Amino acid sequence: MRFVIAYEGLLNVASLNLERAAEIRKMPVAFLKEDGEVEFVSEVPAISGVMLKHWHFRNLVELSREDNDSLCLFCNRLEAIRIPPRSVQDYYNTSYGGTEKELIEKCVGEDVHGFLVTEEKESLRRESCVRFSWAIGLPRFSDEYRRIMIVQHTRNISKIPLDAPEELRRLQMPYPRPYASDFYGFVSIADLSRIGISYTDNLEGIDQNTRKMRQKNTILAYGRMLQGEIGANLSRSLPASTPLTVFLAASKRGAIPAPIHPIYPSYLSESTKLIENAAELFRDELRVRIYAPYIDQSTKNHIISLLGEDPFVDDPYTGLRHIIDFLGL
Repeated sequence: MRFVIAYEGLLNVASLNLERAAEIRKMPVAFLKEDGEVEFVSEVPAISGVMLKHWHFRNLVELSREDNDSLCLFCNRLEAIRIPPRSVQDYYNTSYGGTEKELIEKCVGEDVHGFLVTEEKESLRRESCVRFSWAIGLPRFSDEYRRIMIVQHTRNISKIPLDAPEELRRLQMPYPRPYASDFYGFVSIADLSRIGISYTDNLEGIDQNTRKMRQKNTILAYGRMLQGEIGANLSRSLPASTPLTVFLAASKRGAIPAPIHPIYPSYLSESTKLIENAAELFRDELRVRIYAPYIDQSTKNHIISLLGEDPFVDDPYTGLRHIIDFLGL
């Protein structure tokens, strides 16, 4: 099974990846316009796939806690680090096990988001079942909508005595934080068939009910990202956000590719055609759901004709529920 998503949304006053104290990560991009011409944009704000993956991981851990799924010490603390050495495990009186199957049985984080063991004679690595593109400021929108600003914040202490140590005075200081507003897009793939299966232990699997629960929660973890729970400093800069289009697809044999990135204007139609043709080639059962309240009717009609059914839903969460039901989770 495979689940894929393409997201296009507006994030206003968002704090994203921070390179330095007063800078948001920006990058140049080239994109294909509807007339077929390529245009180069020198600078757009961007959120790395590492940051997006981090927020999916956090959401997955929180969902897994609610379902009493197994979590290792550090994943339960929302610290996605590589497997600690034996001395660290002994210090915390915990054990991760010595095989891939033991590791994934003991922790949904290691199972879904992968791990790396380097201390043993032979290193053991599990590739993540979830992959993310960059979230890129969409260059097809005019620069007049793109804003990056630096805001000065201050930590205040109500009263500092005259004889207070200098260290206390240093606690009260201004600090800058950068914020951006833009239209962003990203894509992601979740290889659900790989969840709960050890590829270094003769394809041995974990308990089937636990495996299905993890597959479902992996999809649900995307749901919390749709309203802007991505990027840095969310405790004080949760974005004013709204999804514009959300493309969702799933297949039971996992043969479908990633959708076209929303950086390309016709990505909804092109993604539908690409995924439908891939499913037909591999004789794979497919389900597509699209939240797109602002696209024109002709594009909707074209997508309906490609699929032979109406995939459009009134909100992205209904689409996620349809995908989960289709996969039997």
